[in-house]
Amino acid sequence: MEASAASLIATKCLLGLATDAERERLAAHTRSEALKVAKWCVKNGRLAPADVEDVAQDATIRAMSHVSSWRRQPKDRATSWNTYLNAITLHVVADYGRRSVREQKLLNELAGEIDNEYY
Repeated sequence: MEASAASLIATKCLLGLATDAERERLAAHTRSEALKVAKWCVKNGRLAPADVEDVAQDATIRAMSHVSSWRRQPKDRATSWNTYLNAITLHVVADYGRRSVREQKLLNELAGEIDNEYY
């Protein structure tokens, strides 16, 4: 699907005029685009390969459940659906990065506690 077609269907969703088939088409397109962004993030060292599917799924859910906030921007800052989705996906990637750092810190602390107990 072209970006302009995705934006048109997203607009129809926003107005409550989209059919179920159109919503499904937009969701499939959204997932596909989110996967592309997530894979780009892996290539650039911003995301672990194991998280690609999860990021794409989370970004798709966030985008589809927040269609109403897509066009709540000033006219001079209006964006396409793909631009909106890319921003959401990058935010999800950042969330995963923060989560990974927290998990690694906890694992390091636990490993230190175990080392101190047995040595």
